[in-house]
Amino acid sequence: MLKGRCISMLHSINDISILLNISKMTVYRKLNNKELKSHIVIKKGVKYFDDEGLRLLTQKLNKKTNNKSEEVKTDVNDNLPKKEVAADKDNYTISLKSEIDFLRSEIKEKNLQIINLNNRLETEQDLHKNSQILLKTQQDKPKEEILLLENHFKELDNMKIKKEESKKNNKTGFLNWFK
Repeated sequence: MLKGRCISMLHSINDISILLNISKMTVYRKLNNKELKSHIVIKKGVKYFDDEGLRLLTQKLNKKTNNKSEEVKTDVNDNLPKKEVAADKDNYTISLKSEIDFLRSEIKEKNLQIINLNNRLETEQDLHKNSQILLKTQQDKPKEEILLLENHFKELDNMKIKKEESKKNNKTGFLNWFK
């Protein structure tokens, strides 16, 4: 329901120009007519005529063309045989199915790309973890080397002390021989 009227069908300007075999410009010029303005509906920025507006437009055009005897059909689909309409519907469903299949294949491809990226990410994480372990062992290694050097110097000091003691003992022992 729109403004108290029941709209059975809306006709775009393109549909009307095809239906009435006139140019779109002619239809646009008629949009400013006071009688037709109340029969124009705007949806999503597109102007449509309701059935009554289409009837009034055809009457105005018939008056201008000296009342041609040709009857103008009011439905776009009436111009097409029913077999063509059915074929168009079948073609449309087939194209929709092919579009769905295409989108499914795209989704599968994207899923494979995501899996590949996840695998690469896991590999990178493992490499990073290994490099962290290597870095830590390299940092611990100098500490171990310092401890080894300290122990080595302690051993050398101990050996030096033992040699000095043994020299003292040897001197006293050597002197004891001459006593």
